[in-house]
Amino acid sequence: MVGWRSNVHLTFSDDIVEVKGKKLNELLVENCEEIAPGASYISAFSLPTGTMQTVYAGASESAKFDLIHYGRELIKISDGAIVALDHVIAEPDESFKGDPKLQARTMILGDDSPLLKPSDDTKKFAVILHGLSGGSHESYVRATITALLAKDFECVVLNSRGCGRSDVVVPQMFNAMWTKDLTETMKLLKQRYPHRKMFGMGFSLGGSIMANYLGETGENCGFVGAAIIANPWDISLSNIELTSSKFGVWFSEYMAKGLARIIKRHKGVLSQGGPGDGSDIERAIHAKYLTDFDDAFTAPRGGFHCASEYYREASSIRKIFGIKVPTVIIHSTDDPIATRHSIPFSEVKHNPYLFLVTTDLGGHIGWFEPFNGRWFPRVLAKCLDAIA
Repeated sequence: MVGWRSNVHLTFSDDIVEVKGKKLNELLVENCEEIAPGASYISAFSLPTGTMQTVYAGASESAKFDLIHYGRELIKISDGAIVALDHVIAEPDESFKGDPKLQARTMILGDDSPLLKPSDDTKKFAVILHGLSGGSHESYVRATITALLAKDFECVVLNSRGCGRSDVVVPQMFNAMWTKDLTETMKLLKQRYPHRKMFGMGFSLGGSIMANYLGETGENCGFVGAAIIANPWDISLSNIELTSSKFGVWFSEYMAKGLARIIKRHKGVLSQGGPGDGSDIERAIHAKYLTDFDDAFTAPRGGFHCASEYYREASSIRKIFGIKVPTVIIHSTDDPIATRHSIPFSEVKHNPYLFLVTTDLGGHIGWFEPFNGRWFPRVLAKCLDAIA
């Protein structure tokens, strides 16, 4: 046996929208055999559970696969923050020289870079948001970009503040409902490339940010289509279930340490305070679990009294009916982080713009196949290309 069979399931509204003269579900199934009726995929034999898929996903940053090169653009946000946009350089030439202060295969773009010049072309363009404390270097981001490049997409990754070795210059950080950076990035990109077919894509916490943005902006989001992968739609519910398992407790501790490193690295700036005056930098740096960190920093810095209030208010399920562009949602029902009970099965049936794909196996942004392949990048690329 080379692996474990995982069935693929589809959920959508009876009144699903039409794209290119076809119902969205028919268009996507027609162009992506991986999600056709009765479809399944083979999960890696050594990774038979969602927990194992998830752990491997976090440890699979191998430099042997998906060697994506980036050119970093630094843009200033209206609150004074400097945000790092990593543009994909599809075919780097001999002049490419990575910056040792940045992630692997990443350089700072000069003002005269062709990637930053305005253009009237009609290329397909993907704007990608990574997961909690991640960055453009993540293996799932690189695997996705490899699949998108094969479909002739241009791509850029928006790194959250302090992530991807980006600098923090103002006290405000990111959270699940912090859409300001994406909003202003989209304004810049639409001015620079007014005729490109823009697609939004978010993974995990980036999925929350993307879903919140789509729900806030509706048909004025600037995208012609979107994809949301492994999003904890109901953060409160996901947090309860996460902290109820041994793996969840371990993961909570692991993520708290990652966030604490970011806070510690930028302690000087972040100690200046923010819109909430109850944050405690030292307590955040020494937080044992993710909820402790959010109680000490994320919630008060975002203007909330506590982590529980933040989780309730930031959950993107609250804005799901505001999404007004064709959006593909991909989720595994064995995801131990964004657990199955937060998957919006019912809501999808009442929003004609949504198309939900679920699998039995895959974990949290895993979906590993035999021989180091991954199932989801092909699905994303084919579906977005069909919408374009």
